[in-house]
Amino acid sequence: MLDIITGDVKALEQAIEADKHSYDKENAEAAQRYYDYEHDILSNKIYFMNDNEQLVEDKYASNIKIPHPFFTEIVSQSVSTELANGVKLKVEDEEFQVLLEEYWDEDIQLFLQEMLEGASIKGKEYAYVRQLPGEMQTSRISFQVSDSLQTFTITDESGDVVGVVRYYTKPMLRDDKQVEVEHAEVWTSENVTFYLKNKDNAFIINPDKSPNPRSHILAEQKGEDGKPVLLGKSFGRIPFRKLKNNKKEKTDLEPIKELIDDYDLMNAFMSNNLQDYSGAIYVTKGYNDDVSKLRMNVRSKGGINVDEDGAFDMKTYDIPVDGRVKKMELDKRNIYKFGMAFDSTAISDSSGSVTNVQIMAGYSLLMMKLSKKEAHLKTLIDWMIELITEDINRRYSAAYDHRDIEVIIERETMVNRLENVQIEKTEAETKQLKLTALLDIAMFLPQEKVLREICDIVELDWNEIEAMLLEDVSLPSLQGVGDENGDDEQVGEGDRSDIPEGT
Repeated sequence: MLDIITGDVKALEQAIEADKHSYDKENAEAAQRYYDYEHDILSNKIYFMNDNEQLVEDKYASNIKIPHPFFTEIVSQSVSTELANGVKLKVEDEEFQVLLEEYWDEDIQLFLQEMLEGASIKGKEYAYVRQLPGEMQTSRISFQVSDSLQTFTITDESGDVVGVVRYYTKPMLRDDKQVEVEHAEVWTSENVTFYLKNKDNAFIINPDKSPNPRSHILAEQKGEDGKPVLLGKSFGRIPFRKLKNNKKEKTDLEPIKELIDDYDLMNAFMSNNLQDYSGAIYVTKGYNDDVSKLRMNVRSKGGINVDEDGAFDMKTYDIPVDGRVKKMELDKRNIYKFGMAFDSTAISDSSGSVTNVQIMAGYSLLMMKLSKKEAHLKTLIDWMIELITEDINRRYSAAYDHRDIEVIIERETMVNRLENVQIEKTEAETKQLKLTALLDIAMFLPQEKVLREICDIVELDWNEIEAMLLEDVSLPSLQGVGDENGDDEQVGEGDRSDIPEGT
């Protein structure tokens, strides 16, 4: 594949064809179909053996096809739980924080969602960086998704990535006709080369791109004589980054595809049976009239005329509904289990109430899966913030360090809010009881001890309170707080001659 870097168009064509038909791409394409509700059940056909013992498609039998989008839900769960609150960047330098926010906007959040979604569906997704149109010195960089179905890497003998190939088709006008023409781009750490297929269906250097090869970034700038000058700049690295779904780059569909197919099949054939065998089968003996009249006489008169030795019976077909329903329930449970997803229908109890402990248990498998996804996602974000920091330093002649940036990802899960409110209420009431008990005996304790205990109960910082005491800040007296009316008699210091002995 290294010949692609040197401009070998034959090697480029072979590599693209091999990538299109690779095992990983076939699995990724299947996963994309299932995410778009295009399940295998939609191509299901029913056959029967005819009188000549030939297998023939039965075009008149009921053939209901209902895809159940479990996979779409599972992928959406992963993305929405992981990125519900977005990815936040935090840095102590306020000026640096303001500059980061110019880049880290809503478009970046959407980009990260698309990247995580694509990786979950297809096993991996590619990001690439580009510079927005404008002046070379002032325009900033941006990030976009490169479909992994049309992107692959070039590696050397040691396995290091030395290039990225991106291929796609787009309409072009040839011989006054609009045709789809395949294009390809070969990216290295220094430049990019553009190719397209000619009329003979062979790749050639794209004549419409000039210069070609070219630097990663091109921009026109006025020269000293006022004429536009074409400037080029490279990122100094391959401007692509792969986000892996997992170590082996497997799609989230692979562990559950057969289970989803079985669920679709069980549901479809149960529907077919209900439709095909909804009516009775009439068995007659000695009935010589038209069958259509038989049905009419049964419905209108409740009977038919038969010969002296004739007979009439109605047969019904017992559809194995219970068995198929139980199999569908088992399939559904295993889909969520092996898909490591949250099944909301599996956590409710007979009373209909769900505790937070039950919810957390239901989310356990999803959280395990997201922990692995997040590790790969953070490597992508680290690559992004390193490029962003370099771009900020270039545009503003600064010297910020990307290692000073803290990445914050806060997942969001479903909770029982009523239970949380009840817990908070109980905690508040407990604090109130502790405070009341403490204040009832406050007159018999040193003031500092009472203040320490109060700080512990209401979660105040004792060091701040102590600093106030050292600064002679006046604090309210704790004497008399044990009575609601504040008129308890207090025993002061001094002469105790009037106190009875033994008190």
